[in-house]
Amino acid sequence: MSLSFVKGKRQKKSEEAICVDDDQYKKYMKQCMKYPIAERKIVFRTYANYADHEKYITEALIKQTDELDIVWLVSDAHTMVLQGVRLVYAGNRKQVIYEMVTAKIWVSDLPIFEYIEKRIGQIYIQTKHWASITLKKFYMDTRAFDNEPKKLALWKREQRMIDYILVGSEFDKESCRRGFGKNDGFVEVGSPRSDAMFQLEACRSKVCEQFKLASTCKILLYAPTYCFDAEKENSVHQSKNIEMDFERVRMALQHRFGGDWNILLRLHPSVRKEIRNMKLPDFIIDASEYVDSQELVAAADITVSDYSSIMFEPAFALKPVCLFATDMKEYIANEFELLIDYDTLPFPIAETNDELVRNIENFDKEVYEQNVTLFLDKYGVHEDGHASERAAQFISSLIGE
Repeated sequence: MSLSFVKGKRQKKSEEAICVDDDQYKKYMKQCMKYPIAERKIVFRTYANYADHEKYITEALIKQTDELDIVWLVSDAHTMVLQGVRLVYAGNRKQVIYEMVTAKIWVSDLPIFEYIEKRIGQIYIQTKHWASITLKKFYMDTRAFDNEPKKLALWKREQRMIDYILVGSEFDKESCRRGFGKNDGFVEVGSPRSDAMFQLEACRSKVCEQFKLASTCKILLYAPTYCFDAEKENSVHQSKNIEMDFERVRMALQHRFGGDWNILLRLHPSVRKEIRNMKLPDFIIDASEYVDSQELVAAADITVSDYSSIMFEPAFALKPVCLFATDMKEYIANEFELLIDYDTLPFPIAETNDELVRNIENFDKEVYEQNVTLFLDKYGVHEDGHASERAAQFISSLIGE
């Protein structure tokens, strides 16, 4: 089945109206819980607007059948989605309540809205918003929420509600066991969003068209993560200082690999708006608003990051990755605890611009690919581009397809 995309329609004002009385919401919730559960309705929600594992699972489901009611909760009602997907504005609490309370399955990489109650017979699948291997501890396995009982209570509520977690390896399963506090319900399908790494030409074509780049150009993607706001609670994010010497890096790329290089800068989604306050060279392309980060990674010839687990995804396709971590000691000591010793990562590591330039100029493709292959073998991660199909098959089995 071919896939076609359409732009979502803005809801009528009457549908967007939001009631401000919590008691009315609770009353409406009770009313909706009297309706039967729609056995073929699936509600999706992600950290991004329309991306991540959920996007790729949706595509796989629609290829399999057109008899599902697929609902996406989004912050932008004009989002481009597949034909057959219903968009619901996430700010319309009453409609969100109705859709979620009457759906058979929820698929999300975020915690469920606190005002939503789960009914007997409903199934909640948590996908998490990273791939089959991650660098940092998360949720109940991290010290970040030690002084935030409300955040901890949120994830304990998730622990009770989650039925299944999609994972891609024993390492992934063990980290989720600690992070989500779950001992069962793991479904090893791989990393659906990482299927993009096996669709390189299509992704490159989309990215080049979006940023008006020549198809023959070279692309470096710089995707640093966020840091905690030291003056606020640990879960408040702020952008890190951008210390890369872009001109020197571009010259090193041209010297080592040849070609006309473009540098795309993508900040973490939680701090993407901070790029407006940064002074950057004119030749830097702001890719922070591009929704699907996996398409950017697949399109790039080289990815540079620091501590973001996005570093692993280009490695699934043996694409070059370099690390640029000017605050390595401070970050490891004061931010997230790591699941993997940073120094054992298979990517060239630089703490200064001089080291980054040197790593680019001395890049050895054969040695790099050997190191990456050994690393992925060690952690049992073997993506093949079909994870979304397996996830869709699992979901179909839950609804009797």
